[in-house]
Amino acid sequence: MASISTSDRQVSYRSTSAGAVKVFCREAGDRKAPTLLLLHGFLTSSHMFRDLIPILSDRYHIVAPDPPGFGFSDAPDRAQFKYTFEHLTDVIDRFTEAIGLRRYALYIFDYGAPVVGLRLALRHPERPTAIVSQNGNAYEEGLSDGWNPIQKYWKEPTAANRGALRELFKPETTKFQYIHGASEEALVAPESYTLDSTLLARPGNDEIQLDLFLDYASNVALYSKFQEYFRPRRPPLLAVWGKNDPFFLLLAPKHSSATTQAPKYIFTMPATSRSRLTSSRSAASFANSSADTSMSDERRGGCRAGPDLPSMVALGAFPRESLVNDRAAVELDVATVCRLQQVFARQTENDRTHCA
Repeated sequence: MASISTSDRQVSYRSTSAGAVKVFCREAGDRKAPTLLLLHGFLTSSHMFRDLIPILSDRYHIVAPDPPGFGFSDAPDRAQFKYTFEHLTDVIDRFTEAIGLRRYALYIFDYGAPVVGLRLALRHPERPTAIVSQNGNAYEEGLSDGWNPIQKYWKEPTAANRGALRELFKPETTKFQYIHGASEEALVAPESYTLDSTLLARPGNDEIQLDLFLDYASNVALYSKFQEYFRPRRPPLLAVWGKNDPFFLLLAPKHSSATTQAPKYIFTMPATSRSRLTSSRSAASFANSSADTSMSDERRGGCRAGPDLPSMVALGAFPRESLVNDRAAVELDVATVCRLQQVFARQTENDRTHCA
């Protein structure tokens, strides 16, 4: 196990056996502190959280794993391992149990949202203490035209349709997913998309990702289940999204109503001159099956406290590569985003998450 020190905090890099698969993870903080499980997206790895981890690890136990086929975890041959999102969830579920996680807050992004994070919540609804959703989606209305080639592959899984998706694995496409929506490309660290492209170029990894593209339809089929989870559970939730996302749209579900009361635990990044969200994925639709994007101050860019987060402080902005990457570009210095840790306060006796 190797360690580095950042601001007197150590990040450890280790692999843990989860059945027949070794899962790589980045870990930091006191294991007795409340745990925050960071789940990354396509086509990146836990590397995307490299600067967020030391910021939060003074108060929380941070765990950021790579699912099989991603980052530095094992990538078993497709003949021995079926690459589906349910199977990825099986492995991450075993991983959390192997390291002794029984309660944790979720930071879910992209594939880490419906793919692993919300599937874990369905399996173990008693475990998540809170959710931070960045660039996630749980409604069909949120799928943009950018999904058309993949949806065509779902409907007609031919070799031609599969082959057409290989364009998404080119280095220039990977770079696009980092710089699209950013006001300054100079703010995006080149090692981020270079590492992603290098890992994607490993022999056989393109076929793994194509298998997962095909199986993404299973996540869409689970959207109603995710909504059923949110309605009665109403977990404390921070939802972050922006206007320049090319893949997920900020639209209200068709069956929502502007007269429906918005959940009070939804918060957004303030869209002000000091904190201008230029890109990221829609996360608003996670909150409730009847939520509407136009009805609350929170949705318009305010950050007001709800009953589960009584002293929430408005989040500032963070550089795209300082904390999280992939269409999450906001412009300001990293210090303001230390407010993110206020989403996760010390857990009370009833194990509810409150702000400090």
